[in-house]
Amino acid sequence: LSDPELTRDAIRAMLAEMVDERTNQLTNMIGRIEHNEKMLVEAQRVGGVGSWELDLATGEMAWSRQLYDLLGIDPTDDATYDAYLAAVHPDDRAAVSETMEQAKRDLQPFELERRVVTPDGRIRVLHGYGSVAHAPGNHVID
Repeated sequence: LSDPELTRDAIRAMLAEMVDERTNQLTNMIGRIEHNEKMLVEAQRVGGVGSWELDLATGEMAWSRQLYDLLGIDPTDDATYDAYLAAVHPDDRAAVSETMEQAKRDLQPFELERRVVTPDGRIRVLHGYGSVAHAPGNHVID
């Protein structure tokens, strides 16, 4: 390909083909992720389980839809550790806080059972498992 215009056209065509191929791959991946997310939501609903994640550096928390339901909290409310702790039965709050602090300190998985009080006054017993994610050097990251 000695003609510069032909070379540019060939390169453009090749790049366009590569972009199209990558776009199709990403679209397929997004579809699989969305499907897996729907399956997780359904599995949590059927199993009566919820999940949450707490960023220890920022204090930001994310809850699954099912956890909102288990706690009896409106899904449009903010997911915060304080909101979670407020849902925990007053007699169990100290144990929950200590379990969380110990997990953060020891970087070990934890397990706890606690009662929660829904806004309509029902008491539910929840059993939880968790772990603390950390970076090399044991700096807590999650």
